[in-house]
Amino acid sequence: MYPLLLPRLGHQIKNGTRRLLTTHDTANPDFPQLTSVRIHTIKNSVDVFFNSKKYALDSSWLRDNCPSQYIENPRQKLYPLSVLPNVRVVSARVEDNHLLVTWPDGHESAYPSKWLLQQIHQSDQEIPSPNIELAVVWSGLTWSKYSSFPVRVQYQDLLEDADLAVRTKTLKNLLQNIYTYGFALVEQVPPTPEGTRSVAEAIAPLKKNIRGNDFWEHTVESDQISEEVKHDTMLYTKPYTDEVYLNNPSAVQVFHCLERHGTNGPNYLIDGWLIANEMSQHHADVYEYLNTHPLDFYYMDENHLFHSHVPVIQLNSNDAISAFWYSSYHRLPPHPIHADHRMYYKSIQILEQYLQDEKYRISIELAPGVVCVIFSWRVLVGSMPFTGYRKLTGCHIAFDDYMDRFRFMSRKSK
Repeated sequence: MYPLLLPRLGHQIKNGTRRLLTTHDTANPDFPQLTSVRIHTIKNSVDVFFNSKKYALDSSWLRDNCPSQYIENPRQKLYPLSVLPNVRVVSARVEDNHLLVTWPDGHESAYPSKWLLQQIHQSDQEIPSPNIELAVVWSGLTWSKYSSFPVRVQYQDLLEDADLAVRTKTLKNLLQNIYTYGFALVEQVPPTPEGTRSVAEAIAPLKKNIRGNDFWEHTVESDQISEEVKHDTMLYTKPYTDEVYLNNPSAVQVFHCLERHGTNGPNYLIDGWLIANEMSQHHADVYEYLNTHPLDFYYMDENHLFHSHVPVIQLNSNDAISAFWYSSYHRLPPHPIHADHRMYYKSIQILEQYLQDEKYRISIELAPGVVCVIFSWRVLVGSMPFTGYRKLTGCHIAFDDYMDRFRFMSRKSK
């Protein structure tokens, strides 16, 4: 839950009368009015009445959310949490459609009625982490062609439009598409590293990869592709989620093909959350195994040895699918003795059958000018073979940085 954010509340003395300072519109006759309050001594709470509707607010919660208990920037509480269980309300009243509460130390808190209702009805809660209940899942049958994809925005609208409102709206749409669909496309991007970076940095700060770089560039030829370059440049022929060998992999990947020559093998995307949901309906035992039994993944080279131990399918506290991590190229075999080998290999076999089924794939051509942004806690990427030459660039973004920007922009645009 967010604390009471700007505008800050204060008091102004004018003509001998104290006036509460706030920009919240509580004068609207259609908005429920805070009509009365009552202290409930036994329960240590305050009953607030919006017209005839009563809500009981705990005194500790009220003191914890006192607007004056936050400093302006950053939002940090000034009141010691240790005293909250024993705090009691001395008096409470309604004034100018605010709840005014006086505490034993003489401090008075003022809560706008609109904000109280937002907390009660959870309309001002933070945006939840992405999960299947808030997503639009898709397969290769969802859209008939590229132009039907609902996730496309234009570079000019995102970064070059003179109207700030246009840029803000476009960025919010881009962030929302990643959240809802698991991927987004930015078109008409300058085919340069600088153009690619500008798109990525509009989303959130870049995250360093395992080699210490926050941005990569590769020039590859079809007859000279090492396994390392394949991994970094989205040239797998099998689908994967990136950085599965990390216990906290990057949430967002950004790809851009700056140049290409020869026969193009299209890339494809797979909605891992749809795959997981399909397994929950048709292979319940496999679904349960993959969300309750961690698998081992690794990455090793001359300078690194990464090892993760994570379930393929992650569930949130409501048992909704919230992450899907898998790469056959980084999967470690199970322990030779301490494992249910029958269930392990059955689960891997069924999972990879789903991933190889073309009906779950949508084709995305890596073409100069089109930046592909992927939520890699959900979407797997793969590629068909190609011949010739490609120059690619891209980067990673951490989950918290992406969600920070998305939540901030969502609140800003309200």
